[in-house]
Amino acid sequence: MKKIIVSLILLGGLFLIAPASTYAQEVIIENSTLSKKELKQLAKIEKAKDKLEKNQEKIEKLKEKYSKNLQKFQSKNSSGNLSPNDVEKMTKSLEKETKKIEKLDKDIEKLKEFLTESREID
Repeated sequence: MKKIIVSLILLGGLFLIAPASTYAQEVIIENSTLSKKELKQLAKIEKAKDKLEKNQEKIEKLKEKYSKNLQKFQSKNSSGNLSPNDVEKMTKSLEKETKKIEKLDKDIEKLKEFLTESREID
């Protein structure tokens, strides 16, 4: 037991004494000739690409959810199982979903416009 404790203390001492540069990650800047403004613009473009991809996935899911909810509503409403309050609640939820879809559509259009202006998308 003492041998294990002593060996752990020695290993800890080695880590403290050893130069920290061997453990640090090496940072390499590919284009060190780029200005800060250009680097910020590249970061904006990458962020916009990621956001565009995420929004496209979100809108697909929202459209699927909307169509399922619409089918449920139509089937329940046609069979007459819904009260007027239920109909109102369901229509409100469907309207909210359409607003979310429209909002994402606008956001996607803005992102596409930004990327076309920066010549990163065709």
